[in-house]
Amino acid sequence: MYDCPSGYSIAYTVSDIFYTLFAGMGAACTYFISRVLGENKLEEAKSNAYRLLKFVTLVALAEGVLFILASFFFFSLYQNTAAETRNYASYVLIVMGCFFCVMTFVSQCYMTLRAGGDTKLLMFFDSGFQWLVYIPFVAAIAYWSDVDFYWLFFLSQLPDVLKAVVGWIIVKKEKWVKNLTITEGEAT
Repeated sequence: MYDCPSGYSIAYTVSDIFYTLFAGMGAACTYFISRVLGENKLEEAKSNAYRLLKFVTLVALAEGVLFILASFFFFSLYQNTAAETRNYASYVLIVMGCFFCVMTFVSQCYMTLRAGGDTKLLMFFDSGFQWLVYIPFVAAIAYWSDVDFYWLFFLSQLPDVLKAVVGWIIVKKEKWVKNLTITEGEAT
């Protein structure tokens, strides 16, 4: 069990290579959604948002496969690491690969909502979900069950599926579709 934190750390170091997709999609949202909203081209902004969601989901599926493949390759670089540590790290990467598409979709929903500037909704979507769903869910599993690290890590990813559904519902309501460059007096 003492190899668990080391394996987790190694897996997250390797996963940072794949998480650059989030930063790139954040920049794409700024250009393809926020800029277009500022130009008052609301229909184009909606179209761009949905196309980006589809695109990022497809790219994330491919990257998820690469995540899983990386779990077999990268750990050959860690020869001086205990086999149990490499096993933990490999398992974490496989699980991350399986959920990468969901995590990326959640991130893209967040960035789409951010483009519309609804900070209260973003706070609920991000921090509220963390405190009201993730932490109680994982704490309940960790304290009231006897699951091992493998199952705990897998189960801790499940709230992302719920967050993706909630994110999609919020995005589809399209309250984020507004021109933030127009003041209240100009809008009337």
